[in-house]
Amino acid sequence: MDRGFVPPPDGATLLELESANSDLRGILNNLHEHEQRVRGEFRQVLDEQTRVAAEVSRLTALLERERDGKEKLERKVESLKRQRAELGRQLDDLRAQFAEIDADRVALLKEESALNDRRAVVNFDWARYEEFLRQRGDAEVIRLRDELARTRTDPDSTG
Repeated sequence: MDRGFVPPPDGATLLELESANSDLRGILNNLHEHEQRVRGEFRQVLDEQTRVAAEVSRLTALLERERDGKEKLERKVESLKRQRAELGRQLDDLRAQFAEIDADRVALLKEESALNDRRAVVNFDWARYEEFLRQRGDAEVIRLRDELARTRTDPDSTG
């Protein structure tokens, strides 16, 4: 299954990271829906295989008890055996799809984790910058207060 996810470039903005995270969640939801469809089909094929196996057993027992119509029953048994083999191949394919779904889920969750890590770094850097600006502003206010206090006590020292 094509995941279709392209991670945002290094240095992406918070909005780009949020958008990428939303895209990733959509892909994960689609993967979950695909898994549910495969799971339903898997159950149907498994039920059909069980039904066919039971029918093969029933007809085999019938062949042993009755000699009339033996050829017809043998053809039916062979046909059912071929169906059972085909259903077995379908089950193997569906098992492989389950494995692929699990691998895709792990890869996408790793992508999501990396994306969340990048978002946390961006938020942390932004908070550090905001704190730096606040400290600079506080220092400027203190400097201006000191200058204002000096001009009040010594009006000739302006400038």
